[in-house]
Amino acid sequence: MSDIKENFMSNIPVALISKKDIYKALTNYIHNELHITRAETIEVMNQKVEQILTQKIEELFNSRFFRVLVEMKVMQFINEGKTDSYYDRESFEKFVTEIARNKVYKMIDDKYDIEVKTK
Repeated sequence: MSDIKENFMSNIPVALISKKDIYKALTNYIHNELHITRAETIEVMNQKVEQILTQKIEELFNSRFFRVLVEMKVMQFINEGKTDSYYDRESFEKFVTEIARNKVYKMIDDKYDIEVKTK
């Protein structure tokens, strides 16, 4: 990377250059000398941004702060009942219980091979 920078900088006159001129010279160098298109640059930047966002979101989801926040909000919903018209308190408790049951089932199913036989 330092070779590219040195090569680029060696082609720039020593005189004072405006930011606009530097931007134009840099974009011309990237396009003409390195043969990198605007679409390729955007694609690489989008991939990098997606990678960084994914990492940051995973860090947030795995943080103690986020778990405590979610636990507090779920407990508040359970204790108060959902306030919209879709659930009364009993329906909401059943809803949350079903979600928890399915999550536990999936965790066990992913970890163990269990065969259930009827009597």
